[in-house]
Amino acid sequence: MIALLGAARRVPAPGLPRDRLPREILAPTTLMIPDLARVGILAARGSGKSVIARLLAGIDPPDEGEVLRQGRVSWPIGFAGALHPDLTVADNIALIAGLLGENAAELTAFCDLVGGFGALLDQPMKRATPAQRAALGCCLSLGVACDTYIADDTIGFGLNRQRAMSEMLLTQRLETAGLVFLSSNPQQIGRFCDRFYVLLGGRLMPCDDLRAGQQALEAISDPAEGDAHDRE
Repeated sequence: MIALLGAARRVPAPGLPRDRLPREILAPTTLMIPDLARVGILAARGSGKSVIARLLAGIDPPDEGEVLRQGRVSWPIGFAGALHPDLTVADNIALIAGLLGENAAELTAFCDLVGGFGALLDQPMKRATPAQRAALGCCLSLGVACDTYIADDTIGFGLNRQRAMSEMLLTQRLETAGLVFLSSNPQQIGRFCDRFYVLLGGRLMPCDDLRAGQQALEAISDPAEGDAHDRE
């Protein structure tokens, strides 16, 4: 369960000093996401999806209000920011397993089975390609059982077999867990979620029709402004 109690999040506006005119990503919001709920948040590119995902996951605190979590909430699926470049891939997995109270050998075996890392396990993380880092981030997310998963545009990884396997594993996890999926893709949200919101001007508005939500986003979008803000 995740509960937002008047929670708000702001970031510095692009091109301005950090202490002036902060950009409101999420206006003060009160919302409860119950256990096992599959909530999709449709948001335009550059609107701050990653900022909200980090807020929900507990990586960043709110600027106002509170965010309460009950049970284990995942970090955003595929998040690789905690991977140390000088440690080997295997050592990174073991470190994360230790921090989360997971079995390092079992988590390593899971990541290798799903991601097919092979000899890369014994190589420093800095030698991994961006695609391999993203794959490891997804494997680590899916390899740890959580009560609520957070997804920031990324819901799986790779192509063909890997994509199908990663999405199948997430589907299995969601048999006993909830999901909050932030994306600009209404089709993806519709595949995994059954309760929807659209982020309009920093406000989460309930949305029964994703097509109407997409039209609302397009109606207020400014392509030039979107390109400038797309620094998530």
